[in-house]
Amino acid sequence: MADFTNKGLVAYCKAMLDYRSPYWYGTFGQIASETLYLEKKKAYPDQYNKWSKASFSEQYGKKVHDCSGLIKGYFMTPGGSSYPTVAAKYDSKYDLSSSALEARATEKGPISTIPEIPGLIVWKSGHVGVYIGNQMVIEERGHTYGTVMTKITERPWEKWLKHPFITYEEAKPEPQIITTCTVILPILKRGIKDSSVKRLQAVLNTYGYDLKIDGSFGGKTEAAVIEFQKSRKLKADGIVGAVTWAALFD
Repeated sequence: MADFTNKGLVAYCKAMLDYRSPYWYGTFGQIASETLYLEKKKAYPDQYNKWSKASFSEQYGKKVHDCSGLIKGYFMTPGGSSYPTVAAKYDSKYDLSSSALEARATEKGPISTIPEIPGLIVWKSGHVGVYIGNQMVIEERGHTYGTVMTKITERPWEKWLKHPFITYEEAKPEPQIITTCTVILPILKRGIKDSSVKRLQAVLNTYGYDLKIDGSFGGKTEAAVIEFQKSRKLKADGIVGAVTWAALFD
């Protein structure tokens, strides 16, 4: 069996949208003609007597589908071709109505829970469409409309489902680039005067030490460091290195 994918189904539907494929009830990608019209009108008189013959004859030569036929057309067109003049060939294996499609699907859910996977089928009683991503759906809406694209919220869809004959490839998230920054803090000890000492004094004060933030590592600052080191069971030498810095920022 050919490898049918969600991406292929979406591509087929987009091509039919661009082509403005007409809606003919009971069709699945055949080329419209007088013969096809008479055949379908005989099979489905209620559907074809709603409109004038002229509305059909002006569409002769076009590739036509009904709602489930748009999906069948992807399977039944040789090679899954989306080229408008390639006629579909009937294959009973893929002839699933909207109700049969919903019944056969093993993965499905309420439309409010639809995952962001292009190529999912959207369903309501008696009708189906194809979700193409970004909250948009392509469907064969009816003879008056043909192939249209609408927002998923603009139509009364009830369920989403995975087509049983399609291999779904979920979109992979873009790789995230995580940038890390290593802050190198200087070794501080008595006698040093710079802005790093001001940072040290400010941090020590958050632990309750009442130091003047002047950037000068004097006796009071050293005493505070030693007391802090003892409280953390560190080497109490009054020198602020990597271990003491880590404890201060813990």
